[in-house]
Amino acid sequence: MSNGFYTAAQAMLLQQRRLNTISNNIANVKTNGYKKEETVISTFEENLLYRLENNQKTLVGSESKLQGIDEINFRFDVANLEDTNRSLDIALVSEGFFTVKQNNTLFFTRDGSFNIDAEGFLITSNGSRVQGTKGDIRVVDDSFIVNEAGIVMSSKGQVIDTLLIQAPNDQSNLVKMNNGYFTESTGNMSQSIPWVIQSMLEGSNVDVTEEMTQLIEVQRNFQSVSNALKAIDQLNARAFSEIGKV
Repeated sequence: MSNGFYTAAQAMLLQQRRLNTISNNIANVKTNGYKKEETVISTFEENLLYRLENNQKTLVGSESKLQGIDEINFRFDVANLEDTNRSLDIALVSEGFFTVKQNNTLFFTRDGSFNIDAEGFLITSNGSRVQGTKGDIRVVDDSFIVNEAGIVMSSKGQVIDTLLIQAPNDQSNLVKMNNGYFTESTGNMSQSIPWVIQSMLEGSNVDVTEEMTQLIEVQRNFQSVSNALKAIDQLNARAFSEIGKV
């Protein structure tokens, strides 16, 4: 009875985490540059009973039928672009991320909805300064021009800087922050050749229909597991009752 109870309880926790991921995706369907999260499910045999050494996987334990969330991945396909007719908006069409700096720390984002601070520097909605290959980009006002190669120029055609677009060597090392930024856990980022479009924004790559379908599936799974837990609990109660009569 205990094995069935633990298996059902673990299944409920798994569906709860799936539900949290789906809910977060739906909540960010209108967030600029948002990248869909996907849960990767595996058994505890895969999670706990293998030893990784020199890129070799060695089985060190017995099989487990329990399942858990192995990791949460991000889908980085480019979303639809929206024409905003606003010079401060920049859509990143190529792979990689805008590089921004906050409190002397570099972060990465796909959200190209920028503003200008009191000192004339290009900043994100969170106040982080957008980075070029020379450092903080100072555009003074919104009359600047950005060509497809990411070169930032004044209205008179003078080159100010080039947007610093970077991509991780391994996307699995990206860590998502609460403010929508990413960091790279190993520090291995490579500068990419950008392809950007000014006065446009990249939207979210969340497909609402797909998320709603998965949401219904999770809710049904959760209800099924909940019913199984109730049945197991009733069987346990009956077993204890019968043992008490002996």
